[in-house]
Amino acid sequence: MALVVRDEVFVANAGDSMCYAGLLDGSSLRLSDAHNTDNVQEILRCEAAGAIVEDRNNAASGGGGGGCCCCCCCCYGGGSQKPKAKRVYPGGVNVTRAFGDFHAKRSEFGGLDGAVIPDCGPVRRFKLVGASWLVLASDGLWDALPPDVIFKSLARTNGQRGEDSAEQLAGNLQLVGNPVRDLEVGGHHGHNAAERLTRLARKSSHWVHVGAPVDNISIIALQIIIGGV
Repeated sequence: MALVVRDEVFVANAGDSMCYAGLLDGSSLRLSDAHNTDNVQEILRCEAAGAIVEDRNNAASGGGGGGCCCCCCCCYGGGSQKPKAKRVYPGGVNVTRAFGDFHAKRSEFGGLDGAVIPDCGPVRRFKLVGASWLVLASDGLWDALPPDVIFKSLARTNGQRGEDSAEQLAGNLQLVGNPVRDLEVGGHHGHNAAERLTRLARKSSHWVHVGAPVDNISIIALQIIIGGV
């Protein structure tokens, strides 16, 4: 969730959906925490509550996502299970904070109280004057594409050619289909940004490498205009 107030944004999340800011200097800044078993601090917190965090071949499918708000939203639904990820037991989920997943949270459903929790953790505050984009998205985007590629693509939406051509970006990502067309589409119109990123994430070679179907992809792209939002 992102709350924009004048020239600031306040970000909170619970789960493995993430928020990044694309900065004017071309770099990016993560504004949310990864609440899953890739986060060592979250693993330690769950284990302190009595949970077991490990990789089991017969782990139950599960997981949760974070909420998003604002504009330019595009979603794609696919497979939801990440391969070879450590999971929290009881429950068999790879997120450590989430809404829902009561089978992991509540003892009356076979879960463990205090392990997987709904709390969002710290709320982050960021000045928008140094940013050109905010992107809130599920892990289907962040697993498939690195942030630098995401914001280079969005820079093209602004009409900024950047250092890499569409052909170079497509080659670096080993995308399938017609990625050059997808990188070029949109021109100066920011409303195409989320749709473009969804197409690129779906075509990423990441899914072939991990041997999994495309994960669910939900994206909100918010363009920051100098002097306002």
